Amino acid sequence: MGKRYMKCTFIDEDKHLYYFELDHEGTVYRQITMINDDKTFASNRPFKDVHFCLSEKPIDFIPEKEVSKEEFERNWLKENEINIQEWYKTKNKFPIGTTVEGIIECIYPQGIIINCQDNIYGVVDYDKCCETSGSNKIYVRNRVRGNVKGFDEANLWVVIEDGEVILDVHSKK
Repeated sequence: MGKRYMKCTFIDEDKHLYYFELDHEGTVYRQITMINDDKTFASNRPFKDVHFCLSEKPIDFIPEKEVSKEEFERNWLKENEINIQEWYKTKNKFPIGTTVEGIIECIYPQGIIINCQDNIYGVVDYDKCCETSGSNKIYVRNRVRGNVKGFDEANLWVVIEDGEVILDVHSKK
């Protein structure tokens, strides 16, 4: 079963408008958040003090709030316009097979998101990294190394295989 798309508005002290890309179980894979019409950010990049922002719990699909994939993608691309030129440079800088390192930022359904360097993010397979390093080492701020396998064009992430935690800042010496 493919992905579904939804647009929801919530009003508390602020007005929040969300676009969600979800699977059949309600797991959110991509999210666009708009707050009071003046802050808008996509889940594939950190945003100021909000950092990375993706729903951590499944969301019930509401058919009346469904939007087309085209509407979601149009808004997603608009939010990522600012990163496109840098993305082309990233792909040239990190060709397939290149060894990269990065700091764990967060864990998403797609995998472990790492900050390779200035606004360059990668995704590492969570299960395989756990097999190699142990799940007890998969924590924010730990350093991961792996090899570029490809590129996630939707999220503008470098896809990294053979991920392994090489620095555990949380371990007791």
